[in-house]
Amino acid sequence: MPVRTDITKKSQLDDLFETNNTIIMFTASWCGPCKMIKPVFDKLSNNKRTPLEFVKIDVDESPDICQYFDITSLPTFIKIENNKQVNKIVGCNTHELERIVNS
Repeated sequence: MPVRTDITKKSQLDDLFETNNTIIMFTASWCGPCKMIKPVFDKLSNNKRTPLEFVKIDVDESPDICQYFDITSLPTFIKIENNKQVNKIVGCNTHELERIVNS
């Protein structure tokens, strides 16, 4: 499943959470660690057995979403299940990202 990059407002995320379990990558074009882990995130999104919607949020384009989730460091990954936050990873931790995607 391709990574969604079209979400820029909290209301769009709320609509998505109503019907999909989701993992969000908070990123920025200037973030070196984000660039390093991007291929891992993209590869995980292509696993057809993973029942998650994958979303990338650019912190510079979506400050209201970042404020809502209290994003203070990049990259940050948040997993939403049944409309609730169940995991949060701060930093470039490939093994932890793979673990929460596959759990």
